[in-house]
Amino acid sequence: MKAKKSLKYKELINICHTLNEDEANELKKIIEKKFRNAWVTVDELGPVVGTHLGPKAIGICFKW
Repeated sequence: MKAKKSLKYKELINICHTLNEDEANELKKIIEKKFRNAWVTVDELGPVVGTHLGPKAIGICFKW
C-alpha cells in the first residue's frame, strides 16, 4: 500500500534495495536528517531489476 505524499514535503526521495532493508532504513534516517523537507520512502526492488543488480544493492531515486 502506497502512502500519499503530504503537501508539507517539497522533495520526494525513494531508497530502493534488494534484500538489504536494514541498511536501507539506516540510510533513510541519515537522509531524513540531512533533507528535512523531504518525504523519504523505502521499497524493495522487483525480481527483474534485482537479478541484474544482485543482493544487497541500494539505490536512491529523487524528484525535486
